[in-house]
Amino acid sequence: MRACRQMASGAVLEVARGRRARWWRGSRQLSPVWCFLSDLLSLPAARQD
Repeated sequence: MRACRQMASGAVLEVARGRRARWWRGSRQLSPVWCFLSDLLSLPAARQD
């Protein structure tokens, strides 16, 4: 029973690690586009002031 629980917790850790790595990779790829979009969105607001 204890070994099964250790395997389950290890699998959860592996899934969480993979999900975090995938999110980190995706966010790193999207960051230039996100910065560009945020700049575009901030320009009209700055112009209104």
